[in-house]
Amino acid sequence: MNREAMVELWTRHARYEFELKNADLTISTIVPDARVMHLPAMSGASGREGLRAYYADVFIPARPPDTTLEVVRRSLGEDVLVDECVMEFTHDRVMPRLLSGVTPTVEGVDRG
Repeated sequence: MNREAMVELWTRHARYEFELKNADLTISTIVPDARVMHLPAMSGASGREGLRAYYADVFIPARPPDTTLEVVRRSLGEDVLVDECVMEFTHDRVMPRLLSGVTPTVEGVDRG
């Protein structure tokens, strides 16, 4: 895959995941043996079915609605794309993939 196609595919993936919050569309952009692992929290899944469930049941619902993601730098290689980002959000819900075991810090919220 050339770099332009890789960026286009990643852009679609991120839009489906973060803007549309649609697990099925998100999964349509990955290879069958894909694996996602958020190492600090040991949260993730592998394979299309496992990842569809992970995105639908864990990743997407745990994202606060006011989350913003600013790309600071993008690095492209022949077969790799890495975005360095700054993420901001109101910690109003349990976020197992990012803050495992940390209760929300805003009062009157979902305690999961």
